[in-house]
Amino acid sequence: EFEKALFERRLVHGGNPILRWAVGNLVFMEDASGNRRPHKAKSIDRIDPAVAAIMSTGRAAANASASTSYVNEKWADGLVFA
Repeated sequence: EFEKALFERRLVHGGNPILRWAVGNLVFMEDASGNRRPHKAKSIDRIDPAVAAIMSTGRAAANASASTSYVNEKWADGLVFA
């Protein structure tokens, strides 16, 4: 989901220079099943902020339609996933 949002220019990060730098450092590897993931050893420099963004995007996408006890009608309008 992160990669798809990145290429479709739907990833909103407010011009964060650290996230931009970390994403620029990413090198991906692909396993036999076609799954892609960041490869820390082959990446140019630190990628931790990008990995955190990837993980949170995946978690948000997995629960995009699920209801949770932390979200109620009062807060629902203020939550945004772009």
